[in-house]
Amino acid sequence: MEDSNHVALNSTTAEPVEVRAGDLMGYRAAAAVLAVPVGTLYSWVHQRRIPYVRLGPRQVRFSRAAMARWLAARAVEPRAANDSMD
Repeated sequence: MEDSNHVALNSTTAEPVEVRAGDLMGYRAAAAVLAVPVGTLYSWVHQRRIPYVRLGPRQVRFSRAAMARWLAARAVEPRAANDSMD
């Protein structure tokens, strides 16, 4: 069976995003990937702090690719050894 691609709107920016059906996971799997409690993920979805795909009124899925981009955008680079703390 071939994975089909769909276009969804980014929950935080409303920009179109391509989503592969095999790339989606539910709350438990996404919480495990992020190492956060499921309740935190529910809160982030309610606050639109994390990208997600809403399939229906009570069906939310998370794209592995979108979560990877979201995490990468929040990475904090270490300071150089000679940088002073102000």
